[in-house]
Amino acid sequence: MKKYLVLLNQTISQFAAFRLKILVSIFWSFVTPLAILMAIKGATPNSDINYQSLISYYLIISLLSPFLRSSIDEYMSEIAASGEVNNFFLKPISFYKWHLVRDVSERIIVLGLLLPIFFLFASIITHLHSLENSTILLFILSLPVCFLLSFNLSFLVGLLSFWVDDMWAVSNIKVVSIMLLGGIIFPYSFFPSAIKNVLFYTPFPYVVSLPARIINKEVNMSEFAIAFLWIIVLTVVSQKLFKKAVRNYGFTAN
Repeated sequence: MKKYLVLLNQTISQFAAFRLKILVSIFWSFVTPLAILMAIKGATPNSDINYQSLISYYLIISLLSPFLRSSIDEYMSEIAASGEVNNFFLKPISFYKWHLVRDVSERIIVLGLLLPIFFLFASIITHLHSLENSTILLFILSLPVCFLLSFNLSFLVGLLSFWVDDMWAVSNIKVVSIMLLGGIIFPYSFFPSAIKNVLFYTPFPYVVSLPARIINKEVNMSEFAIAFLWIIVLTVVSQKLFKKAVRNYGFTAN
């Protein structure tokens, strides 16, 4: 455990040096949702959701997206292409845990930058002033759930870099899928019921939009069970795929 705490401290220091880059990514996370919010201002959703709820929904999505969405697959692609990944096979440290600690370190820096913005919006949006304690608790609990699901999904995608030379297309398919199917571009209240019911059994609704839907009281406890199940499934599949990836990488390297 001590070696992972040391790693956590080192990586936090490294990410802190790139605060400007992180701030730019946070800024861009607002652009798409707010542009869509302006475009659909006159639209009528399929459920009883008002424009005030849409504003809080998109603001929460914009704030939490850079915090919850993992891009560890891009980093894994870089070290696999450069051969740096070989260094991990010589270290007495878990490849999975190393990347998890690295991602957690980045989240800590992002959280520190986001908190002042979050409290500012929370003070402005009256819709958030009347939240029940149970809703706030579920919102807080949903954050690590979403992050772990996002990380494991990205880690699984990143493992494909052991077979695929150019991961640009694969990584972008992941991003676009989350944007379209994860409730980021359009809330699920705009989806037909048949499609929405199917999507709730996939991991996409629990990567980013879960906390925002909790604020709007659109979530039931069964969704937490589905999210936990996907975390377990993706973790197990990732561990099995990693063993095959190491064998394949070692073979191709030779």
